[in-house]
Amino acid sequence: MNALFFFTRTAWRSLVRGGQRTFVALLCIAFGVMSLVAMTYLAESLNRAVVVDPAEQFGGDISLRRKTEDIISPVHIEELDALVQTGEIDRYTQIAFTSSLTLRTPGS
Repeated sequence: MNALFFFTRTAWRSLVRGGQRTFVALLCIAFGVMSLVAMTYLAESLNRAVVVDPAEQFGGDISLRRKTEDIISPVHIEELDALVQTGEIDRYTQIAFTSSLTLRTPGS
């Protein structure tokens, strides 16, 4: 018990007498915690900005995909407009999805 009291008193005396070092140490700890919080917030906000569900972003309830054709012709757009005019759908938004793989050969 006497050793614990000695070490506690010595540590307290060092903290009080070395005030500038104590202040710098506390400042470093505060800055480290602040940096961790800022980086976590930045990572979460970037994740929310990049990984977005198109239905959530545009407010869609249904998604239609065409597997046989790559383009939407004016006839298809007229059919969608007719559905809007009859009231079967409220509105629609065309979204283009593309994916490609680009390879560079040596010397290109």
